[in-house]
Amino acid sequence: MWNIRKIVKKGDYLYAVVPEHPKATKNGYVLHHRVVMENHIQRLLDKDEVVHHKDENKKNNDITNLEIKNFITHIKEHQTHRGRETCELVCPECESDFLRPKNKTHLVKPSKLNCTFCSPKCRGRFSREYQTNGLTKEKKERIKNNIKRIFKKYGSVAQLEEQ
Repeated sequence: MWNIRKIVKKGDYLYAVVPEHPKATKNGYVLHHRVVMENHIQRLLDKDEVVHHKDENKKNNDITNLEIKNFITHIKEHQTHRGRETCELVCPECESDFLRPKNKTHLVKPSKLNCTFCSPKCRGRFSREYQTNGLTKEKKERIKNNIKRIFKKYGSVAQLEEQ
């Protein structure tokens, strides 16, 4: 089906040079594992289909190591298998405990206050007070103690691996 002219190493993946492929980049690159799977099944992959590496080695593109998965199923499987970094936090405004994925906290997206709130309402209250009165000693302490712990959450099972 697709004639691979050359295989190129780029980042974590191997790319096949197949300029005539409809999903090729302007340089003719297509992910090698997708080309291998399309040649095997003799059709183009649908846009919601993902080629999964069974052994998780992104460069092992042997057809026996590849399988087609639905995009959502694939994400959920990797999240459950690897765990999702989660933070247990204390809101600096209302002092309630709450959980957030680490990628949704100020650790990844720093803010001017450098803390994460339980809700937009609390963030608004805190910001108004900050703009009016500045940071009091108590508020600085609350910001400092915003993060209780960081742990991995596997699917619906919490804290199997402390960090």
